[in-house]
Amino acid sequence: MRRLIGTLLLVITFVAGGTVAANAAPLPTCKSVDLDITSIDRGVAAGTAYREIKFTMRRLGACVLKGFPGVSYVDRADAQVGNPAYRNGPTGDLITLAYEASVSATVGFGNPGNYDPEVCEPQPVWGIKVYPPDEFVPLYVGYVDEVGCGSTAVTPLSVTAVYRS
Repeated sequence: MRRLIGTLLLVITFVAGGTVAANAAPLPTCKSVDLDITSIDRGVAAGTAYREIKFTMRRLGACVLKGFPGVSYVDRADAQVGNPAYRNGPTGDLITLAYEASVSATVGFGNPGNYDPEVCEPQPVWGIKVYPPDEFVPLYVGYVDEVGCGSTAVTPLSVTAVYRS
């Protein structure tokens, strides 16, 4: 009898454990309000400056990110300057962020001097507006004395998908 009760308890525990795991809610997508954003210079090559944009989870709990952030130059009035960054490379993996964990994306800033001034239409910019993947509320990184192409005839910005930092 004890053996039968022990076996039944083991089976009930196993089944209940499987049911709980099967019904667990997926983690939410990280929202802008959950994230801090920083920028780190990563060098220059072939007329393009590269900066790592780092997203750091600032709240307790966990969330996920996958894909490309939206990146565009903005002026002091928050108006977009030129085209948004084009997506460079594969979409990447789903990454879970816990408190104080980070992911990054690399942004390429093509030098406006690489383009004919009549095509680029150089103009001063305040910085960049960054939308985390699958988010509609922007974050901002300010850059002093930046110049971007105001024309939509060229796209000097590029961005990679987020990756583990």
